[in-house]
Amino acid sequence: SIGGEGAEFLHVPAAACTTLYGRDTETALLLQAYQQVAPAKAPAKTVLVHGVSGSGKTALIDTIRQPVCENNGFFCAGKYFQNSMGISEPYSAIMAAFSDLCDLVIQSDDFNDARKMEIQRALGSDGHLLANAISNLSPFLDESAEDEDSHNEAAFA
Repeated sequence: SIGGEGAEFLHVPAAACTTLYGRDTETALLLQAYQQVAPAKAPAKTVLVHGVSGSGKTALIDTIRQPVCENNGFFCAGKYFQNSMGISEPYSAIMAAFSDLCDLVIQSDDFNDARKMEIQRALGSDGHLLANAISNLSPFLDESAEDEDSHNEAAFA
């Protein structure tokens, strides 16, 4: 009987949940991609993993979480979810990954005003547009530029 008196429960150790079977090739490819970007000043790389629902994509990606974090890297991932009609929100996985990245950067030990200014320069004048899609981007933005943008928008309204 489930949930009643005398119910039996199966305890699955956490280590058993992290073991992937039959994905050695894919795991090696992910680790290879990470090793290419791990050295300082290496060019960035994006890896997209696709497959049918339930095929283990998230478990596969999680195999490189530990090596990335142990190397003081930022591990970010996003996932598309479909609604009941089978429609997914465009770019939702990318927005989720960038949102995670924003959180990790803010929490990092080397985040300071100089790093914030570097990010502001990289975002340029489009930062406030991106913040509409990536809410966690707001702490990186220059508040004076936002005030100026809203003033300019009001002038044209």
